[in-house]
Amino acid sequence: MTREYFMLHMDQDALVNTRLDHIVLGNEGCALQAISPEVVENISFASQLGIKIRYLTPIVPNQYMQRFYQVINTLPQGSKVTFNDWGLLYKCWPLIEKQQIIPVLGRIITRSITAVSYTHLTLPTKLEV
Repeated sequence: MTREYFMLHMDQDALVNTRLDHIVLGNEGCALQAISPEVVENISFASQLGIKIRYLTPIVPNQYMQRFYQVINTLPQGSKVTFNDWGLLYKCWPLIEKQQIIPVLGRIITRSITAVSYTHLTLPTKLEV
């Protein structure tokens, strides 16, 4: 079993001294956070340490599509990318065909928001028609 740890703010010094072999970077909810300089720097740092990366993407506005492609293109060979935007998935298809990245369909694309443990806080338990 693989354990992946989500890193919102990564302490690079602490990361060097851990035994993590998989981390999750990016953001499912905010495009600007997913392509922030901090996340890009953390991708580079984790790559240098040999830590495998899964990169989370949100729904991507057209104006950021190229920037997301650039960030994904910098991921190490075999990194997983969780896509939550059909347009970004289509744009990254050449990277998938070259097996540079491994695509994972995200909760937004698969419409599985009800599969999370906190749905009682975000969705009513009974939909009234």
